[in-house]
Amino acid sequence: MPYTSEVFEFCFEEARYDLISMPRTNFHKAKEMHISTFKEFPLSNKAARQIIKEILNSDDSRFFMTRHAIDRMNERGITESQIRNVLLSSSSYVSENTSQTARGDWKLNITGWSAGTVIDVTVALQRVESDPHAFVMTVKIPN
Repeated sequence: MPYTSEVFEFCFEEARYDLISMPRTNFHKAKEMHISTFKEFPLSNKAARQIIKEILNSDDSRFFMTRHAIDRMNERGITESQIRNVLLSSSSYVSENTSQTARGDWKLNITGWSAGTVIDVTVALQRVESDPHAFVMTVKIPN
């Protein structure tokens, strides 16, 4: 799974990760779409899922995967399209409730089926109040 796009550094809970920016296939569409922002506290699972779905459906420039997540994907034979399917599917569910990290980001786990495999995706959301971004932190296949 070659990723040739830009690599960024990102500090998440005192650990450094390289981020891979996803291809901006919907770039022109993103200019026309509006991503919802939320000021509720704590951020609900429903609101977090809505933000993730809006980002994936409209603005790939706000969607990132950490180097760690890509390494786990390669190790476990999981593709990016499977991750997107799990995050967008209405049959997927929140397996670990949305919680706030020490940095103020919001983190949740979403579990779902894709290509006959159950996949658990850990997502962090930043700046949900003003400029939401989604970061896939890791992926796993539950036992």
